[in-house]
Amino acid sequence: FEDKLSTYNILVRYLIASGQFREGVSKSTSVLAQLGEIIPENINTNVYCEEVQHVKQSLMDLSEDDLLGLPLMIDERKLACIQFMNLIVSAAYCVEPLLAPILVFRMVRLSIEHGICNFSAFAFGLYGAWLVSAINSDFEGGYRMGRLAITLMNRLEAKEFIPRVYTSVYGLINIWKEPFQAGLAKHLEGYDAGALSGDIEYAIANLFQYATCALNNCGEDLGMLEKSIRLYIRRAMQSSQNLSAKSLVVLH
Repeated sequence: FEDKLSTYNILVRYLIASGQFREGVSKSTSVLAQLGEIIPENINTNVYCEEVQHVKQSLMDLSEDDLLGLPLMIDERKLACIQFMNLIVSAAYCVEPLLAPILVFRMVRLSIEHGICNFSAFAFGLYGAWLVSAINSDFEGGYRMGRLAITLMNRLEAKEFIPRVYTSVYGLINIWKEPFQAGLAKHLEGYDAGALSGDIEYAIANLFQYATCALNNCGEDLGMLEKSIRLYIRRAMQSSQNLSAKSLVVLH
């Protein structure tokens, strides 16, 4: 089975990139089950609340320094698990909204129980985004998680995760604590990093977040911004990021 993981990885990437979100999520959860990480199929309020309690218990009494001091993840099967979760977390939000946070919780727990890795930076960023969401409104806790995600990414020199971490931290967390202008340059940096590393999904997501923030009284020239958004729409369509393209069209 392990010798087929690279093939499954490529397949899931293809399914997500081609907009077949449900199929990509289904294939990943099947792979995760074979790796020993069972993802619930029928998610209701009780299942969701249980997952919330599990992740909160895992994080209980752990400071930022404690989390940064965790050992590195070396278990190949656990690394594969967190990688497949990372691949489908955005798609999961589209097909099953309650599944997305559960994947984030599992990524966080894997990092705490089995060690940190490059994927952990994104996991903590997404957990911070969950904390600041309307269901929690824990802006201080989310801000701390965002800071942890950036620090961990830099410490591990995980430059390939810049586009993903920046979408969660600067696009979803820091907007509650800092002026919108503070994240503009970061989103453009996130786009460049994603275009360079091949993470087109999150490269385009950074362009969408840049445009969204720039429209919120950031002092941007609206005529120039309109031209930029038109360019971003073309880039999204050329790279088959149809959902982001549609979102950019709404802004345009």
